[in-house]
Amino acid sequence: FFLDDKGCVLVEIRKGMYGLPEASKIDHDRLVKHLAKYYYFPAHHTPGLWSHKTQLIRFALVVDDFGVKYMNTANANHLSDALCTLYRITTDWTGSLYLGFTLKQDYVNHTVNLSMLGYIANVLSKLEHVPAKRPHHSLCPWTKPVYGTESQLTAPIHTAELLKAAAITRLQIATNLFYS
Repeated sequence: FFLDDKGCVLVEIRKGMYGLPEASKIDHDRLVKHLAKYYYFPAHHTPGLWSHKTQLIRFALVVDDFGVKYMNTANANHLSDALCTLYRITTDWTGSLYLGFTLKQDYVNHTVNLSMLGYIANVLSKLEHVPAKRPHHSLCPWTKPVYGTESQLTAPIHTAELLKAAAITRLQIATNLFYS
């Protein structure tokens, strides 16, 4: 860093900077320029999908996670070598984990099962959920009826409890929307 003539400190950043809004655009442009040397190009109408000009290989890129479809190992190694010249990478040749999802492929029946093992347990732990002693199959607590009275009144609920319950409910909905 150095001081300019107005006394301002100037800094040159050579790697990435977290929190910088332009960082993802700068990294993307750098990756496009780098992979173009190896004849990889992004798809025009599908963001995150890449192809090679002559080889039978495609990959999806989401943030820093690559999902690669290739016809032979040489094509996959070509992509791996291209990325290794710019980044330090790790490979999972089983293809069992992508974007936090566990993938189980059945090549005979042409199906893929997606799961997020432990996700619900982590959400319940984060929400400090205490499991019930007996299973509850209703959203509302059961109130024992009092026979012989004219009306069945429910116990009043304090507003502080309602606000806390509403905040927890919003968090539950947000985490479960991601899961679904």
